[in-house]
Amino acid sequence: MPIAILLKDFNNAPLRAVGQIYCRREGEITPLQAVTDESGLLAFDAAAARPEMQVVFSGGGHWTLMLDATQPPDELVCPVLPDGGDRMWWHEVMGIETPDPTAGDGIAVGVVDTPCPRLAGIEHVTMLNLSGKKYAPASASLPSHGEMVCRLIGQRMDDPHRFGGLAPGAMITCINAESDASLNPAIVSAAIVKLARDFDCDLINLSAGRFNPTQGIRQAISEAREYGTLCIVAAGNEPRDHVSYPARYSECIAVGAIGLKGWGPPQSHARYLSDWASSRPERVGRMGTLDLFHCPHSAYGAGLNVVGPGVGLIIYRDTAPVCDATGTSFAAPLVTGIMARILSKSDTYKDIPRSAERTVFAEELLRSVCQRTGLGVEREGLGLPRLPLRVTAPN
Repeated sequence: MPIAILLKDFNNAPLRAVGQIYCRREGEITPLQAVTDESGLLAFDAAAARPEMQVVFSGGGHWTLMLDATQPPDELVCPVLPDGGDRMWWHEVMGIETPDPTAGDGIAVGVVDTPCPRLAGIEHVTMLNLSGKKYAPASASLPSHGEMVCRLIGQRMDDPHRFGGLAPGAMITCINAESDASLNPAIVSAAIVKLARDFDCDLINLSAGRFNPTQGIRQAISEAREYGTLCIVAAGNEPRDHVSYPARYSECIAVGAIGLKGWGPPQSHARYLSDWASSRPERVGRMGTLDLFHCPHSAYGAGLNVVGPGVGLIIYRDTAPVCDATGTSFAAPLVTGIMARILSKSDTYKDIPRSAERTVFAEELLRSVCQRTGLGVEREGLGLPRLPLRVTAPN
């Protein structure tokens, strides 16, 4: 059946957005996507299918929404995101009290992802193709996957009193591993080695892509360890009792996603996930005064090492919020960012020559700063990495 919703902002102006509807055909769930027209109309042709849930990826500073596609409204006023740059729940839960423009100074972070355009706040990110040539990909109204990852790790703010990425002082190099609209395992493998060997990266963030087990990627992650590089990888957004590859490899750190209970307005995707998970005691935890939950989309169980905030993270350009992000893809860069902050304060780490010994030290340091939230080992692994009051050598 056809589905059409008119999207508006609070000024009654048409909203530009992307929508995705999940339909059931012959027992299988398939997604359909659509883009609003100039009037703000989001229309789907769901003929011969039974619609179930619909996600609206709103741009221009509005929340991502979750709707019941069997009873869609004719019109929808989309709620505005909170102002970017303020202290958010993920800063608090990871122990970050105040903005620090120098956080991560002296640490090199590699990112293997989709292209990241050169925009305000991430001008310092070096964007390369696999051959090592610099280039500037075009930007779009919604940030690319790679852009969101780089912003969460190291976005810099003009105002030093506002929060940006977790490690704005870090040196970030991003290699585009996209081929035919998806990440290519062979390019990913080569990019990991290049970042570790040629760019002396201390950490590599791998968030995009879910691959079948490949010896090439595992070998690349292992080789990076020999160069002193620790790979931090998204656990995957398939809610199974084991993490996806390549996060499943023991040579890297697999990161699952948690959220803040009650975060996001009604009808938002973040609130939908919070309400769903919070009704199940095994998915609820706590850090300080904050009630947390295990993201229903996040992989867990076998292979999971740690968790990071990954529900309703506000992504902004300049000083304006542009969209929110959810998934293990965005929990991983927050763990990468907090580790860059911690390693930058460790003289012991910096004194270790680039070798497997250096990687092991970073890995053990990560383990030592994890705190449990009460979710259970299968849901959080070692727990949530937090910024310690004082960085010491791990026991």
